[in-house]
Amino acid sequence: MKSQYRDIIKHSGVYGLGQVLSRLASVLMLPLYTHYLRPADYGTIAILDLTAGILTIIVGGGMVSAVSRHHFDTDVPHEQNAVWWTGLMVVVALATAAVVPAFWVRAPLARLTLGPEQLSGAYFYGLMLPTLWFGTVSQIPDQYMRIRKWSWLTVGVSLGGLIFNIALNIYFVAVLGLGVAGVLWGNLTAGIVTALVRFSVMAGACGRPTFRWSVADQLWRFGSPMVVAGLLALVMHQADRYLLRLSRDLSEVGVYSLAYTVGQGLNAMVFIPFTAIWGVVIYELAKQPDARKAFVRVFEYYAYGLMLFLLGVSLFVKPILALFLPSEYQAAGSLVPIVCLAFLCYSTHEHFKVPSLLAKKTINMLPAYGSGAVANVVLNLLVLPTYGAVGAAWTSVATYAIFSSVGLLRYRQIDRYDYPLFRCTLVLLAMIATFVACQRVVDGIGLTRIAALAVPTVVWLGWAAVLLRPLLKAQFFQRTPAAAS
Repeated sequence: MKSQYRDIIKHSGVYGLGQVLSRLASVLMLPLYTHYLRPADYGTIAILDLTAGILTIIVGGGMVSAVSRHHFDTDVPHEQNAVWWTGLMVVVALATAAVVPAFWVRAPLARLTLGPEQLSGAYFYGLMLPTLWFGTVSQIPDQYMRIRKWSWLTVGVSLGGLIFNIALNIYFVAVLGLGVAGVLWGNLTAGIVTALVRFSVMAGACGRPTFRWSVADQLWRFGSPMVVAGLLALVMHQADRYLLRLSRDLSEVGVYSLAYTVGQGLNAMVFIPFTAIWGVVIYELAKQPDARKAFVRVFEYYAYGLMLFLLGVSLFVKPILALFLPSEYQAAGSLVPIVCLAFLCYSTHEHFKVPSLLAKKTINMLPAYGSGAVANVVLNLLVLPTYGAVGAAWTSVATYAIFSSVGLLRYRQIDRYDYPLFRCTLVLLAMIATFVACQRVVDGIGLTRIAALAVPTVVWLGWAAVLLRPLLKAQFFQRTPAAAS
């Protein structure tokens, strides 16, 4: 059992390093982007990303999870290879079937999503759609490397692609002055190169391509409910961008999208590294005699660690963004803590859905995603006309809380894990109260710049001392005598 815990820690650490470097690079690029791109440009990119997300889910949604799940149904290498080749071929066929028609109707698609005032919309879609194709297809070989626990190789390929992408974006945006088109050209070029590298790795490891209709049928049965869930998740995540576009201009969409991207990206520094190995380890943990206790223990320590991290983000993000961003983007600093709270609520679902994955009952996820999608649309329609971006941020908190709560109730009909929800909620409420009090002290008294940083630092260190002490003493951090030798 301890080996699985160490796998979570070790591989999450590697993926975490990759995420830290990736997010650090994104933060360092913010001054460049905000200098050369207007808020309306950010709004345009946000709408393009949303449309790409819809097509990505339709094309590849569920297939990555499906091949991961069916990989563990056999220990025979050539049978496992057949699962991956079949999954890849299915995704290639679906990606082609979706992207080619979308490319031909890119002009009306641009008018529908970006508005008639965006004269370059069709050109932007012409760059985004091929990027979407390569990005969707490369998800399968990327997941293959994660399943094999080649964490350093996975992170190395991703970071190499990121560095290449950043270099291209600097050239296209800052040197050539291409604006939104420069970002899209950089994404397309880096996406092609990264996809080819990942495919080469998988092809070298899996050998001769093999396609099996029976395997494709099994993958589709597992993955198809997750396509619907993915579309509902996209509505839950990003419908506010579309709805905000209807009641406000692209500039406000851009400011909100920046705040959402920062909050989501910082949460992802913990969430993505964890889920990258968690999606593998849950099936190994499930075979252990005390698996139920293990799932509960991992949830509690993960929750405390994520809360502590997001508290630090919330305490320091506003003054940090003030150093980097132009004045027209400053409103994003007040929205980021709200977005962080929203993603904390969202992250709990990754643990709650374990019974559904283990039982191969992915259709049980639909009520959670459906309730989240409906809540997001209804609440945004009610609050956006009056409260704009602030209302959208708080709607995300309510949406993700409803989403995870409905999911928990649904999954407990399959199997019940006694997560310490009451204790974690008390810690969260205490943290929120601490954050509010700290902000009032810093903003209300008129402290010097050094004192304004010292107060939140002391607050965060106090919470770290409270939460990290039992975490560091946890049994799965300690090496067994056999391991030590």
